[in-house]
Amino acid sequence: MAALASAQIVSVGLKGGVPLTDASPYFSATSTVDTGRWTIGPTVELRLIYGFSLEADALYRGYRKQQSFVSMEFVTPGITYPATFSSFRSNTKAWDIPLLLKYRIGSRSFKPFLDAGYTWTHSTSDVTSSLNCLSSADKCAASSLSSYFQLQSQTQHSDVSSGPTAGVGLEVKRGWVRIAPEIRYTHFSNPTTNQVTLLVGFTF
Repeated sequence: MAALASAQIVSVGLKGGVPLTDASPYFSATSTVDTGRWTIGPTVELRLIYGFSLEADALYRGYRKQQSFVSMEFVTPGITYPATFSSFRSNTKAWDIPLLLKYRIGSRSFKPFLDAGYTWTHSTSDVTSSLNCLSSADKCAASSLSSYFQLQSQTQHSDVSSGPTAGVGLEVKRGWVRIAPEIRYTHFSNPTTNQVTLLVGFTF
């Protein structure tokens, strides 16, 4: 491995960045707060010929989300639905494993590049939810929601997903270090989400 790296055939390093899009597929809400969104992990690259190379990453991703919903009181024939407030808090951890074919343009110290391939991911989300009745007690009781006062529950969601990935970036060489900012797009299935991530790689 060391011999290959010294011959500029294999490069190893680290990538880190921030997801730019909503990475959680579970809820769409009237109010959403996203915090703690980041991704980081090792990268390895095998250089081929004519500017092509193969890249594999193992990116650990974490983010937290808090969402809330308000449902107004309304009446249908014979039934009164009270106003309710519900909230969800999720803490998600995920591993993204992309395998990419990369193509560098030019031979200068500044090299634009394109990459495309496929990403596999496994994520786990711990979700805390609550539901509260906002109407009067008799209206809540009449609609069988009296038991939902201050109700809280905790669940866990696990997903295995995958999808095509493509990116564009610029590699800058400074001594033994290559710095490569990149915008990367992945279309996941099961559930369907579109993820855009800003990454910066440091390879040797």
